[in-house]
Amino acid sequence: MLSTRYLFFTLKALVSALALSWVFSRVDLGVVLRTSIELGAGPLVSVVLLSASSVFLASIRWRYIIANLDTAITVSTGKSFALSIIGSFFNLTLPGVIAGDTLRASLLYKASGDLQAATSSFLIDRCLGLLTLLLMGSLAIPLAPLELHHAGATHLLAALAILSTGLLAALSHFKPLSTHNVIGCVYRHISSLFSNAAKLLVVFALSILIHLVVTLAIYTLSGELHAGVTYFTFILILPLAQLVSALPLSIGGLGLREGALVALLGYLEVAPETAVSISLTWYLASVIASSPGCVLLVLWRKH
Repeated sequence: MLSTRYLFFTLKALVSALALSWVFSRVDLGVVLRTSIELGAGPLVSVVLLSASSVFLASIRWRYIIANLDTAITVSTGKSFALSIIGSFFNLTLPGVIAGDTLRASLLYKASGDLQAATSSFLIDRCLGLLTLLLMGSLAIPLAPLELHHAGATHLLAALAILSTGLLAALSHFKPLSTHNVIGCVYRHISSLFSNAAKLLVVFALSILIHLVVTLAIYTLSGELHAGVTYFTFILILPLAQLVSALPLSIGGLGLREGALVALLGYLEVAPETAVSISLTWYLASVIASSPGCVLLVLWRKH
């Protein structure tokens, strides 16, 4: 079991290395380095704070979902934030972008003893967050530059949003043979949320706020590097880049995210060096913002 885990880690590290090598082969690394250094500490600190804020908002959303499950689990704001910081850090540093989510669900299960609720809470949190991301991107399509329309990016985003909405709606009406396993538990909780418009709107509102904060972080970097890309364009671009980086093929989406942003921003005539600088600085800021998660995990296990 352990050897298999190491094998997957090695393979995904290799994918990240190959993806980054492909990206770096198409840019001038000297320019990337100079561009990143010229950013200075101020913008980096701003993006770190925005990244930390997005994790905090995500923890509030997760806590709200848990509070509205049919379960006895109770999680304080502090504990949900601590678990979310832990999850965010390991999402960014371990193979696959749900490794950290699996870890936070595991820690919640050990603290509560309710495996089904702990598992379904993070699955619902992830699904509704992703759906909001796609829907927001779709709403930004009318404001998208013509280059993205010609590239087919807007059509792909709209198709993914429609497909995701349809799948989630179907799941909320799907009745599994057993409602006592994890799948049945997820079904019950999704059905409960979909049957309560007020609760669903709160989750979507928090998800929108999270995406706006993350987009602001990217837009801040873009503005400092004079990329000339509007805030609304990033609202459209980021869902596609994050979907690519979410593929369980690399470590924290490293390499895949850079390749996606180079391709998408390339249609807007943004230099690949600038796109890589934006992506890597965003990744670095996200890791810094969630780095307390490593210490919190040790303290949590000792406690």
